[in-house]
Amino acid sequence: MIYVDNTILSAIAKCTTRGILRYGLGMTTAEEFATLQCGSSWHKAMELYLRGETYTDVLRNFEDTYAEWSNSNVPLGHRLEYSNVLTIMDQWLYDHPLANAPYVVPGPDFVECGFAYPLDETGEIMYVGRYDAAVVDKQSGDWYVLDHKTTGWINQEKVNKYQLDSQMSGYIWALQQQVPEPVGGAYINMIELKKLPSDAKRKCKVHGVVYAECGPLHAESQIFIVERTPQQIEQWKRTAIALATRYKYNLRITQENGGLDFVPELPIQGAFNGSCEWCEFKQLCTMGKPVELMHSNLIYQPWEPYRLE
Repeated sequence: MIYVDNTILSAIAKCTTRGILRYGLGMTTAEEFATLQCGSSWHKAMELYLRGETYTDVLRNFEDTYAEWSNSNVPLGHRLEYSNVLTIMDQWLYDHPLANAPYVVPGPDFVECGFAYPLDETGEIMYVGRYDAAVVDKQSGDWYVLDHKTTGWINQEKVNKYQLDSQMSGYIWALQQQVPEPVGGAYINMIELKKLPSDAKRKCKVHGVVYAECGPLHAESQIFIVERTPQQIEQWKRTAIALATRYKYNLRITQENGGLDFVPELPIQGAFNGSCEWCEFKQLCTMGKPVELMHSNLIYQPWEPYRLE
């Protein structure tokens, strides 16, 4: 039996080397680890927000889980610096009281809700994950997945991406397995983690004050809905099974032939489809995937989207 989630399948769809190196063997780079650490702390704070914890407790939790690590590992002035991310979170919480959301959270069991369902008839391929929440729309009464997305910037291209995004298809399919009522789609809560302006001398043309005063007002976020037809869900499922089968095969031969030492032999489809541009392993592949550098420069950080108890 093999366990896969959307992140694994998406990586395999783009490049076998990245999929096996990051998710099969659990290796990552220092820069990517910083992004993961920030995202993990942000999601924990959002979990408390959805559970109805106080504004103060949400911010305090973020401080406890991220401040010390950030101060030791993130360069001053970086967009993921603790003080910058805290300011964005503070502003977002102020602008989005839970009572004003277009959905309701049915109960604590539907926040950070893990799932594991078989994709194939044999039960050999388990699709796993963890919703940020499963919620009910206030107007229609339909169920929706709620997913928080943090990004360096928000633009229409990023919003459009989720109209066909496989993660949302997988989440919607999984929620359909979980609840008997109709599933309308997914709410995506996209939050921009950019470096906020903070200049104490330059005046903002929008707010008429220096940036040091209006910096938090430049924090951007957007919430929108995506939907899926039954045909789209069926297409997603067939594709997911094919990708999981490829992942299972390549992981097996990698483990049987030395693990990290075998990575130079894996295919590099990313060189053909353009996905190398944003890959954390780009430099290693540029140098020919030297085994000694992989052993000395990569960080072991296993990918565990849903740890089975």
